Amino acid sequence: AATRLYALRARLGGLGGASALDEDLIVARIAAPDGYEMRRALVPALEEITGGALPRNWKL
Repeated sequence: AATRLYALRARLGGLGGASALDEDLIVARIAAPDGYEMRRALVPALEEITGGALPRNWKL
């Protein structure tokens, strides 16, 4: 998890941040003015963490 920390921070941009509490544990926080902006930050962050694309219904 710690190896993905810097890439995750870059994906979150100015809407959030992330910290590594351990080699295998990252805590992320996101604050957005509305649901659309939250989703625009959350989907790429989840893709970065999982290392792949999310299911299509998560991107609607």
